[in-house]
Amino acid sequence: MKKFCRLFIYKYVLYYLQSNLKTLLDGEMTTLKKIYPGKIVFPLQYWRQSLAFLISIITFSLNCVAQRSPMDSLMNIIIQNRGDSTTVNALLGIAGTPSGQKDSMAIHYAEKAYMLAERIQYKRGIAAALIAIGKIEDDFKNSFAALAKAVDILGKIGDPKGIADCYALIANKYFYQEFNAAEAINYALKAIAVLEKNNDIKGQAPMLMLIGNAYIELGNEEKALESLIKSKEAYLLLNDRAGLAYSYNNIGLVYAGKRQYGYAYEQHCQALTIYKKLDTLAPAFGIAYTLGLIGSVQQNMGDSALDAANPQEALKRFDSALYYFREQYKMETQRNASHRISSISLARSFLSLARLKSPAERKELLNKSYRYINEALTIAESEGFTPGRTNAYSVLHEVDELSGNYKAAYDHYRLYVSYKDSLVTQENIDNANSYKTQYEYGKKEDQIKLLATENELKTALAQKENQRKNFALAGIGIIILIGGYGFYWFRKKKRLQNEQTLMTERLRISRELHDEVGATLSGVAMYSHLTKTQLQSQDLAGVENSLNIMQDSSAQMVNKLNDIVWLINPVKSSLADLMQRLEEYTRNMAAAKNMEVEVNITGVVQQLQLNMEQRRNIYLFCKEAINNAAKYSGGTMLGLSVREEEKILKFSIKDNGNGFDPEAVRRGNGSDNLQQRADAIGAEYILHTSEGKGCEVSLQLKIT
Repeated sequence: MKKFCRLFIYKYVLYYLQSNLKTLLDGEMTTLKKIYPGKIVFPLQYWRQSLAFLISIITFSLNCVAQRSPMDSLMNIIIQNRGDSTTVNALLGIAGTPSGQKDSMAIHYAEKAYMLAERIQYKRGIAAALIAIGKIEDDFKNSFAALAKAVDILGKIGDPKGIADCYALIANKYFYQEFNAAEAINYALKAIAVLEKNNDIKGQAPMLMLIGNAYIELGNEEKALESLIKSKEAYLLLNDRAGLAYSYNNIGLVYAGKRQYGYAYEQHCQALTIYKKLDTLAPAFGIAYTLGLIGSVQQNMGDSALDAANPQEALKRFDSALYYFREQYKMETQRNASHRISSISLARSFLSLARLKSPAERKELLNKSYRYINEALTIAESEGFTPGRTNAYSVLHEVDELSGNYKAAYDHYRLYVSYKDSLVTQENIDNANSYKTQYEYGKKEDQIKLLATENELKTALAQKENQRKNFALAGIGIIILIGGYGFYWFRKKKRLQNEQTLMTERLRISRELHDEVGATLSGVAMYSHLTKTQLQSQDLAGVENSLNIMQDSSAQMVNKLNDIVWLINPVKSSLADLMQRLEEYTRNMAAAKNMEVEVNITGVVQQLQLNMEQRRNIYLFCKEAINNAAKYSGGTMLGLSVREEEKILKFSIKDNGNGFDPEAVRRGNGSDNLQQRADAIGAEYILHTSEGKGCEVSLQLKIT
């Protein structure tokens, strides 16, 4: 009997292949293109997907058993191919069933549901299919387009719950996929506005939570706290213990950000109590995550106690933090979860305790810190997690410093800064891409509106000839409005470009401060530690040498800071100001080397204004050339010449020293730096020198 059953179903499916495959696909390729503007789908692709789909039915049928699952029932409905709303719902059921389907197959079922619903004009099915596509689709623009179209259809059939769900999906995609907190808040508020009318507290609670988290990202702690407290109250009304615990934790994070650690500790402890009562019903990550948050609060309280010169309280807090981090680590081990966060937290706790312990106890604590740092680095490397590397090297260079391994401390500090800078750069790239996506979508939306308006105008003119004048005026008015809207987007784009330019300049200044000042300060800090060690060993010669190095480094740092401040000062933007600065620097360098100075400035437009990039690169070019001539030429004369000839500014630094082989210089860093300065402003770098005949370095910039 079982064999007969299988044979019957096999013959039925073969009949389906012969008679119904063409019917399923005819006319659906044109309909599918309505889902996404510009998306082209080739019929061959869908023949293959349908064939795979039908083969899966054959496999399913040949393994038929007496008991049927919900998936079996859905597949049976599709095999019957009624071509009605029941088939649409069955396709959507398969698309949304968590059965390990790949996204491509889930999209396939959802798209087939959409095409069939369109063909039979099943509006609710069309909206449901678009929502399914919006959920599954990875591309944000396609997902947004599908959900926006679903909102339009749901509005026409009067389904506020469905509209709220669409807004909630868009809000989540903006926050978790596009990292656009502002737009996430906008759509979450739209969802809440619809849900409030229907008194749907269950739908409002997660939206209030999302708004709170988005405000945390935007740095608005007061609004974040207000929204999170509302979400907590909603979860209390719903008696949703897991959601309530999550709210408590997020509120604690806000308090921690405001340095109100006592309040933060209370909120996290409330969350922990709830998770423990839920036991197996609690989310898998809940208890471990909360233990880590409590440990972080205790760690911060310990740091605050140290700042207040209260080492006993600090020691108490660090011991407490270590306890919670160890418990978190144990929980993660039991769940076979990653120790990405807990390992670095433990390393930091052992480091904090080591600072307060005696030398005998310190070594053991530092060894434990090393162990967890290495584990954190291993996890970060295996997961490609850049923030993990950044945090690990941040702790590691402090552990090296406390261990007296200053060379390793310096190397690890440089790695920490490198990874930190890469995170900042990536964040700026993500922001720029987000702005570009928003602008392109807005522009595309304007074009669609313009085309729709023109079509409506043509139809009205054909149907009602006597109302041509009124419709023409209405069309012109709409075009003007759309033109104004386009102008608004243009101005918004220009503003974003200006903000990006300002951000780039700020990043450049921060890099210069880091490169020029940070490394020097790190060197001073390490030599200060070295000096302490030399004093203890009564190495007076070493102490004097270290102090001399710190003095020289400090003087260099002051000069570099003066240069940075002068270069970004907009008041000093004229050529005359630049000449005065260069002449002063030339005379100072020459005086230090007992060299004579010749300054010759002819035919130069004194009030010529230079932009910041030109002024910066000209100044640094000339300064490096003057410095090289004073230090290495061995000459008795140093000359600075600036002249204007045929709209070309010519800067020249000349000495009567030993000269050198130009080919040898090109292989070094000095000449490359000068060439890079010239290239950055579109200028020409010229070098004239030979052994025994001095050297002349020139920069020629065309005046526009």
